This record gives sequence, structure tokens and C-alpha cells, in this order.
Amino acid sequence: MRLVPGLAAVCLPMLAAPAFADCAGDIRAALDRVNTVGPYSITSVSRTGESVQTMSGEFDPPRAMHSRSDTDGAVVEMTLLDGKAWMKFDDTWSELTPEMAESLSQMMVPSDVAVIDMVDPQCKGEAVVDSHSYLDYSFGTSVPGLNAQTRILVERGSGLPGLLTTRQQVGTTATETTVKYQYGISIQIEAPQ
Repeated sequence: MRLVPGLAAVCLPMLAAPAFADCAGDIRAALDRVNTVGPYSITSVSRTGESVQTMSGEFDPPRAMHSRSDTDGAVVEMTLLDGKAWMKFDDTWSELTPEMAESLSQMMVPSDVAVIDMVDPQCKGEAVVDSHSYLDYSFGTSVPGLNAQTRILVERGSGLPGLLTTRQQVGTTATETTVKYQYGISIQIEAPQ
């Protein structure tokens, strides 16, 4: 089950321009900002060789999250609500341990996940994607056995991540993940029945 690339990529994002000297600080600040804007959603696509994982998620940090991932036809859903967590696999919901619920809660704090081993943060200036103007940032990850490069496009006005791409290599296996963010939405996350 490959939940980690999509979810980890979701829990990354953001900020600065060439005029800012502290790209790492700007990235951390932008990642932290995601948790202060209210509910948001993401869609992501991860490709590893011929395998494709799509994921959609709704987040209301720090109390709630719902995600649905489809990896080559295998569908998994997860819900986190007020300190409890559930997973649905093969059409059956199961409550997860309190430790797993706590782990999922921690993953909703993007800067804690994304920048633990950040190397070579860069402020790349402006980028225009689909007629939207973004501030463009990148950083690598220094973890033994993992080579990863992340690019974060930050919305100019809000300072929030709009688009995130990660390319990671573990041994001979490469994965590319693209995540799109949407803000200003209304969501309702409920405990599974």
C-alpha cells in the first residue's frame, strides 16, 4: 500500500522571492500558513513507473482530515476527526490505534514534515502557470537512501501553496508527485458509520 508519497507530498508546501535572503525561513513560514487559513482541499497524482496513485483530501487543521487514494484500482480512505482515526480498505472501516491517530495529526503540520531535512532551499523568483502568477521555491531533502527535490509555487496575494511537485528516488525507484491546493471552501468531515 503506497499511501506515503501522496500524503507526504500533501503535507509539504511554500514562500519567497530573490530579494529574500532566508529562503528556508520563508518556506517554513509558508508551510505553517496552510494551517491557519481554515479548510482546504488537495488533489494529487503520484507516478512510480507504470503505477499511478491519485488522491483527494479535505483538511480542517488541526481537528479533521479525510482522504481517498486510488493506487492502480486499490482504493483506501482515511478519516481523522478530533483525535480519532479510521481507515477504509475493501469496503470496511476500521478504527486505528491512538498512536496512529496521533501520527496522522502530526502529518497535518506541513512544515514539521517537509523541512526536517531540507537542504539547498532556493528562491527562484516568479513563475506563471495556467495564467496564475506564483512565487517559485525549491529545496532538496537529505535522508539516507532518499534523493528528493521539491518545487513549491506560492500564490502571490495569499502566500499559500498553489502547486507542489516532488521528485524522489529511493534506490532505482523514482516517484513524481504533483499536488494542487484549493482554499476558501466549505467541508464537513464526519466519523465513518
